[in-house]
Amino acid sequence: MLLEQDFQGFIDYWRRLDQSVGGVPSKSAIQLKDFPKAAPYFYLLERREHFDVPVRLLGTIIDSFLPTVNQGNNFLEVYEEDQRQFYADVIGDVCDYRCCADILRVITLANGSQIEIRSIGLPFTNEEGELCFVGGIVQTPDQDQLLGLSEQLQRVTSEPRLISYIDVGYGLPPSVRRI
Repeated sequence: MLLEQDFQGFIDYWRRLDQSVGGVPSKSAIQLKDFPKAAPYFYLLERREHFDVPVRLLGTIIDSFLPTVNQGNNFLEVYEEDQRQFYADVIGDVCDYRCCADILRVITLANGSQIEIRSIGLPFTNEEGELCFVGGIVQTPDQDQLLGLSEQLQRVTSEPRLISYIDVGYGLPPSVRRI
C-alpha cells in the first residue's frame, strides 16, 4: 500500500527528471527501477485527442485491481459521460499546463461498499517533445480486493471527490482558484 511519502517521492522523482533534462521529461526517461515500491501502482496514458486516451502501461497491482482498464484501450471508455468529460479535462490540464493532478475518488460497488482511491498524474513528452503523456501512481486499497471479478464487486460508480493541482514549476491551469 502506498503512503503519503510515496506520492511525494514520485513527484520528487519527476522533478529530478525535469531538472536533469531542463524541461518536462520524456516518457522514455521513466525507469520503474528508480521507484520500486510504487512501480506496481504506476500508469502511463497517452493523450491523442481530448477523448482519445489509450492506456500505454499499467502496473501489476492496478492491472489486477481494475480489470476493466486494459492496456491499449481508451482509458476514458470505462467512465460515464460526465466523468469521461471530467477525466479528459484533467488529463488536458496536466498536459497543457505542465502540472500535477492529485485526485481522490470514491468507487461504489454493487454490494454497496465504497473504496477511496487516490491518484496523481504528471506530464511527460514523447520523443519529439510533445506533451502528450500523463504518468503517475494510483493508490488501491486491499491488494486482494479485485474489482469486477464477481457480481458483488462490480463497480457501480466512480465519483471524484477532490481534485488538487500541484505546481511543479510551470504554473497551474487558469481555472484553479488561488487561495
